[in-house]
Amino acid sequence: MDDRSARQLAYDITVATGALLEGLGMLSENLSRLQRGEAIAYPDSSFTELIERTGMHHNSIVTRWRW
Repeated sequence: MDDRSARQLAYDITVATGALLEGLGMLSENLSRLQRGEAIAYPDSSFTELIERTGMHHNSIVTRWRW
């Protein structure tokens, strides 16, 4: 693995970790609201938007890594 690939991999892992933490926070808020009998804060589209915004979907990753 060359230096450029190593940096790209480190970047992708960092972004994926951030997206995972953000998604878990959104899920946690939704579950808390449901337990209190309130409407959810984040519908399914919010999770889809998170994946798109962070580029953590299949096509984006394949394009970056040129598989």
